[in-house]
Amino acid sequence: MSCVKYRQVNPMIGLLAIVISLGMSLPATAAPTAVVYTEHFNNPTPSTNLNSSSVGWSTYAGSTAVDKTNDGFGTGNQIGISWFTGDPAGPDDGYLFTNNSSTPAMTFGAIDNTFTPISQPQQISWIMGNSVTTTTVRLLVQVSGSWYASSTAYSTNPAISSGSSFTTNAGSLGHTLNFSTAAAGWQNFTLTPGSTMALGSVLGADLPTDEITGIGFYISASTTTTVRLDTLAVTAIVPEPASAMLVAGPLLALGMRRKR
Repeated sequence: MSCVKYRQVNPMIGLLAIVISLGMSLPATAAPTAVVYTEHFNNPTPSTNLNSSSVGWSTYAGSTAVDKTNDGFGTGNQIGISWFTGDPAGPDDGYLFTNNSSTPAMTFGAIDNTFTPISQPQQISWIMGNSVTTTTVRLLVQVSGSWYASSTAYSTNPAISSGSSFTTNAGSLGHTLNFSTAAAGWQNFTLTPGSTMALGSVLGADLPTDEITGIGFYISASTTTTVRLDTLAVTAIVPEPASAMLVAGPLLALGMRRKR
């Protein structure tokens, strides 16, 4: 009579297979998101406009990117932080504004110098109230050391003629960009302070990564305009510890048991 030998299977291997199977069979759910960045352009100083450095932003004007970060205010082409109330839902008065009373055709750039890199952004939103419907604003993002401008140019219609009107209508003046790395959604953007600020062509390839390392606005006015921007926010995917532990927990327990 022949004798068939059976190899005993380590029960730990079976448990591991069950754990992996459970992890793979978890129902697919939407990744959790949260607002991970907000800029309210706060100005706590009554009746006084502040320069953009007061909120950690750098600002530039014209094709040669004239630095306006620490400028005072008076007449001429201005960009800074208004003392008027912007979004009434914000924590304080203030909003980013531009006014090109000296040069009817003018561009401005504004970027946040205190921005912390964000991975997997999903939406970027802001409130905007321009005094002229033809003036446009593009969102700027920095990725892998280069700047890009949204292919979509955003405008305000109807026009918002005053700061008080901006405050009153803030709830209906929101704009949202659903973030994607797709090439069609972005244009090259050159920003070299004191030298060049220019919008380029639509990308020929997708953004190299979905981590953004900088954020800002590019404003283009063809006539004298006041632009008002407030409550810039980024919503991104955030880690979900509970789902990770559902699979990692049993594996950790298995490892501890084997060490005994």
